[in-house]
Amino acid sequence: MAGLLERLRARTATPRQAKRGQPYNYPQLWYCRSDGDVVKLPGDPPNRAYYEDKGYTVLRPEEVEEWEREVRPQVIEKMREKASLISTIRRIGSKHPGVEIVDNLDDLDAAELRELLEEVGKVTGAPVTVIARRFGASADAPDRDDAPEIRGGDELADKLKRAAAREKQRS
Repeated sequence: MAGLLERLRARTATPRQAKRGQPYNYPQLWYCRSDGDVVKLPGDPPNRAYYEDKGYTVLRPEEVEEWEREVRPQVIEKMREKASLISTIRRIGSKHPGVEIVDNLDDLDAAELRELLEEVGKVTGAPVTVIARRFGASADAPDRDDAPEIRGGDELADKLKRAAAREKQRS
C-alpha cells in the first residue's frame, strides 16, 4: 500500500494557482447571428461560449470598426425607414374601421411595405405619403461655430447677470 501511494505522489505535480481572467467588467462584444443580424451582447466567457454554441460569431476588431463606422449607420437608416412605414400603416389601420392589417409587418422589407401602403391608400380613398424627418442634430452634421458654449453653472450665472445688466443699461 505504501508503495502505491509513493508512486502516485511521485507522478503528481506541485500545486500551482490556476490562471483566471478578470471575474467581472467584461466589455460587450459585437456578434453576428446566424440570420445575419449583428448584435451587441455580453462578452464574459460563459456568455461568449453560449453564443458561440448557438452559432454566433464574434466580430474581430477591424470588423467592429467597419461595422460601427460604415455599415451600422446604413442598417439603422433602413430600420428607421421601415419603422416609419410600419407605424404609418398601423396608424391608418387603427383610424379606419374598414381596414384591418393581418400581415406580420416586421417580416416585410421596405419595398413590400410601400406597396402595402399604396394598397391601404387605395382602400381608404386617400393617397398616403410618408414624410420622415428627424428633428435635432444628426450624427454626421458638422458642429456649428455660432452655437453657444457653456462650460458650467457658474459661467451661465455670470452670463445671465451680464445680460440682465446690459438690459438695465438699455432701459
